[in-house]
Formats: sequence, structure tokens, C-alpha cells
Amino acid sequence: MFRRILIFKSDVVVVNSNVTKVIGAPTDYVKNKKTDQFADHYDLRVPDEGNLTNSGNNLSQHRADLAPKVVEAVAEKEVAVVEEKVEAEVIAQIEVEEKPFELPVPTRAERFVKQVANSENYMPIKHLNSYTKDWKIKARVTKKAPIRCWNNAKGTGKLLNIDLVDREGTGIQATFFNDAADKFGDMIQQGECYLFSNGFVKMANKRFTSIKNDFCLTFDNRTEVEPVVDNDDAIQAQSFSFVKIRDVESLSSYATVDVVGVIVQLGACASINLKDGSTRDKRAITIADETETSIDVTVWGELASSTEFRQGSVIAFKGCRVSEFAGRSLNASSDKSDTCFKVTDPEVKKINAWTESH
Repeated sequence: MFRRILIFKSDVVVVNSNVTKVIGAPTDYVKNKKTDQFADHYDLRVPDEGNLTNSGNNLSQHRADLAPKVVEAVAEKEVAVVEEKVEAEVIAQIEVEEKPFELPVPTRAERFVKQVANSENYMPIKHLNSYTKDWKIKARVTKKAPIRCWNNAKGTGKLLNIDLVDREGTGIQATFFNDAADKFGDMIQQGECYLFSNGFVKMANKRFTSIKNDFCLTFDNRTEVEPVVDNDDAIQAQSFSFVKIRDVESLSSYATVDVVGVIVQLGACASINLKDGSTRDKRAITIADETETSIDVTVWGELASSTEFRQGSVIAFKGCRVSEFAGRSLNASSDKSDTCFKVTDPEVKKINAWTESH
């Protein structure tokens, strides 16, 4: 018969009171543990059957002797575990406190805005949207309207509208309200370049502008406008968003469009009487483009008597209003700057090529 012998390196706790045999010499082991000196071997012989009774009687005494030491050891172990846990928490807290402050990592969009704002190119107008902040643009004023005042149920106020274009040819409409209109009204001149910042980007109302941009700008007293000394010749004087003459037919009445075409017919200049008793000159000009479609454009005021209109020359109109008069026609803007006799645009090459082929 085989017997298994176990040697314990820590205090032994007896958990079964029905033990009938005591193996080894636990008393010697306890003594050696106090001095941290252990014998090379112990007498682990199994007692004779005759000594079982005596051993059984001593079992209770052994248990009683070991119990306080076991309780003390367990208590010490629990305290050590708690101390280790507290120490770990303290170390972690110290590491957090000693960790240097780190700024949050900027998003890709924020890095782009900062990079562009600090560069010579500034923020391209095409990258402006409702979420863009801390932007600065460099643009030319292609159109400046007179300051207009209003008085309605919501109150009174004034506004100044301007059209802007940057060196990439992207246009956008901007509006100065109330005090800002007075502050910058005399400073801003049509055709000049400026740096604009501290404005607001909003959704554009396409009904009141021909500029193909989903957004517009609004400015107030916090806005900053700085003149550009060199005037930057890289920024063109005008920006167009041309619509093919053939496509005007599908547009709604009063829509605003830019068109370009060759003059195929010049009407006579005539004066009409207005409701207020005044008169105004008007003239119908027929233009056509490579879609082989023509349309009448009515020009008004001083522009109607201009001698620059020549049959066969290419002309561009900005901000024309679609009219249902005589089917479909266009009313040109009364602003002279919206009519361009010298256009540098890829669309002009197409029209010239079409004209030469006929």
C-alpha cells in the first residue's frame, strides 16, 4: 500500500475534526518557523496503531495551539493586501498629479483652418461653411450696392451688400448690417481687395443672388476689414457662374442667373414712362451661345445707350432676372459692373469656336 506524504511551508489549519491520524511533527515545524530555520527532513513516520488513541487525544490540543497563530497570520495577510492596494492607489494618484498638462489633439478640420489662416493664401472661400471658425479671407469686391434702409414691424435698420471673389475664382455674397454698414460703407470700394475676418457664415438665399455658393457672409461691429496694399492682381475683377441659354427655359420666374453669348441682334434704344412720372431708357439685345439657343436681354438706364454694344461681339451679363415676358427673357442688372464686354472665361472660348464654325 502506498502512502502520500505532504510537507507544508506555512501554518497548517485543520479543517476536518474527524482526523484519526496525525502524520509528522507539526509542533517541531511551528518552532522552526519562528526562527526561520527548517530541518533537512522530518520524522514523518506513521505512528503505530497502538499510539493512535494517544495521537487522537492530542489532536485537539494541537488545533488549540495553532488556532491563534493561524488567525494572526490571516490577519497579517489581509492587512498586507490592503496596504498594497492603498499604496498602488497612492502611486497612481501621484502619477496623475505629476503628469504634465496636455492640450487636446486638434481635429483634421481645425488643423486645416489654423494652417490656412496662418498662411499667405488665407482661407479659400470654397472651404467656408456654417461650422468654420476663426477664418480670414482675402477677396476682391466685385460689386458694391448702395446702403439700403428698412422700416417694418420688426424695427428699423440698414444694410450694405457686396459681392466677393478670391484668387481661386470662388464668389460669395456678404452683408454688413446697421452700425457695420456705416463703419465700413465709405471704406470699402468696388474693385479693391481686402482681408475680411470675424464674420458669420450662413446659408444663402439663392433667390437674391446669382452667385453659386450655398453660403453667404454677414458682418457686424466685431468684423475686421483690412485693405490689401498690393491689390493682388491674381484675384480677378469679376466672377461668373454661367448658365447655358438653353437651360434658362427651365428656370423659374425671377430666378437670378449669369449668361454669356455673342450678340446676334441689337434693338433700338427707347425711353419708357414710369409710374412716378419719370422716364427710363431701355434696349433689347439678343444673344446666343453654342447650344444654338438665343434669348433677349433687356438693359436699362445709361447702359442702354452705350456704344460698346456691337453685333458679333461676346458679352456677359451677371445677375440677370428671369422674366416670362414674350415667353422667356432676361432683365439685366442696372449696375454697369454687372455687364462685361471683355470676358476671360473658358465659356468664351467655346462660344468663339462655335461662332467661327458658322
